Amino acid sequence: MSTHVKPDNNRFVIESNLNFSDLSNVDVNNPESALNVKGGAFINNDLFVNGTLVVNGDVISLGNTGGTLTLNSNISSNVEPSSTDTYNLGSTTNYWSALYANTVNISQSSTTDFTSNNTVIEVNASTNAAVTLADATNGDVKIIVTTAQPTAPVVVTPTNPNSFASVTFTNVGDSATLLFVNGSWNIISNFRASVN
Repeated sequence: MSTHVKPDNNRFVIESNLNFSDLSNVDVNNPESALNVKGGAFINNDLFVNGTLVVNGDVISLGNTGGTLTLNSNISSNVEPSSTDTYNLGSTTNYWSALYANTVNISQSSTTDFTSNNTVIEVNASTNAAVTLADATNGDVKIIVTTAQPTAPVVVTPTNPNSFASVTFTNVGDSATLLFVNGSWNIISNFRASVN
């Protein structure tokens, strides 16, 4: 059976004494609510909830790529991605303004390939003695660290260095941090690496 209900004055009111303020007393499988919809429900316009909204589902989709989500309340739980090393927080064009945190733990995979997008680059015995560091995207950071003794000093020469020509890594522990800004690589810090 399919039908439409069009109440007078465009108002259809269902009253109930059920209170969701204490969620421990709510059985989502057998809700004692005034309106119980078994199956899917499609709302072809806005939905206003003047109370507590409880959503019991594994996958929840909100909005689209052009929409926005505004949270006026605080978050009282952990916020974790569904899979590791997959999703970003912000983008190269849309930055978060500031980060306020007591502890920041950053895990970054490393590689010995200077042409990769990885932030951490390892220098070891397999690294060529002469390496070119190509230009990158504005704001990119490269942390170059010697993790094993190279067979010869490794000279890293950026395509566009700012106020230096190259950086040489000779011994285990030598490291340097470079930042790509305004079309050139800039040295932020270095430890025992030789800046030429």
